[in-house]
Amino acid sequence: MPSELRIYLENPNNYYYPGQSVSGKVECTFTSEKKVQGVFVKFKGVCTTSWTETETYYDDFFKEDRTREVPYSGEQTYFSREFNLTGPGGDSVTLPPGKHVYPFSYELPHHLPTSYEDPNGWANIRYTVKARIGRSWKFDIESVAVFNVMSPLDLNTEPRIREPVEISVDKVLCSCWCNNNDALTFTYTLPTTGYIPGQTVNVGVYVQNLTNVSVERVKFKITQFIEYVVNTPSTKTRTYDELIAESFDGGIGAHGEKSWTATLLIPADKSFPNMAGCELIRMSYRLKGVVYIPYPHTNLSAYVPLVIGHVPLAGVNFNTSLEPPTEERLPYIDATAPPSENTSLVTPFGRNNYGAIYINPAAPDDEEDSTALPKYAEVALLNGA
Repeated sequence: MPSELRIYLENPNNYYYPGQSVSGKVECTFTSEKKVQGVFVKFKGVCTTSWTETETYYDDFFKEDRTREVPYSGEQTYFSREFNLTGPGGDSVTLPPGKHVYPFSYELPHHLPTSYEDPNGWANIRYTVKARIGRSWKFDIESVAVFNVMSPLDLNTEPRIREPVEISVDKVLCSCWCNNNDALTFTYTLPTTGYIPGQTVNVGVYVQNLTNVSVERVKFKITQFIEYVVNTPSTKTRTYDELIAESFDGGIGAHGEKSWTATLLIPADKSFPNMAGCELIRMSYRLKGVVYIPYPHTNLSAYVPLVIGHVPLAGVNFNTSLEPPTEERLPYIDATAPPSENTSLVTPFGRNNYGAIYINPAAPDDEEDSTALPKYAEVALLNGA
């Protein structure tokens, strides 16, 4: 029987938190006496990104344009530590036949991103422990065990998301022959911008339609945006988005108004990994509200970043309501100014603790542009970087 090498982890669930110790044992079985360099165990946490892209180049020999597949990759190492379980015995150690058991324990760093596997195979974050029997003039004997790291995000450590947010945008609906400047006003509020899976996002909504055009419907949706980064042989990114939750409400007639609470449930069975500290995988979330207006007018929309964590905010009232605003609260439009299809006003409440809201008063439709990922500075700010 050949020599055997096995790794056993003490945690049967195979899940660990940052700062927790990964403990277990390495078992070596030899049928005869072995002279080895040592029995080693290595702990490693690394993020890798990779894909191939088709590029066009000019072939000087054939004098024509050709295509080729170019591999791109990126790597970020969070820790890499190797220990000799047989001790500093010099260049070699002699082990008698039979079973040899070596216990080990390694404390993980206190700040790590969550384990992750991209369904497209473009990126992953993996944590491993590898046992190795070093042998001179022969291939080493190796065994690898994969363990998972769960890095919960405590929303209470993100004070900027605790405050409520109110956003208000409006626009004047006008054709080339109109002589009025009646506005369509879209306002919504959030009690907070931080949530956990299983929580309901209550959005207080108010629409005032002073125009001659009926609003068809109002839609809210929460979207997850993911961006992957490679840096070899050059820096490139890939992005995609995924719908998390959505809510639809009916229209508002011309010269009408409506206030209600829209609800969106964040799925409890979906994973929302904490990517804090990861430079190659960036995740962000946003709530977008859209007021649909018939052609030839363009839709009115605004969105706000969200943070989805794992430990809920304490002492926050997640219920919200939005009454029709008083005349003093209504956005003001100068009646002497020429009407504009793209007019948008932001009330003093229309800013959250991240310093900005995101408004698109002339959105042609509700299709998300996957390239419209929030800037990294915004994402880093959301993640507390």
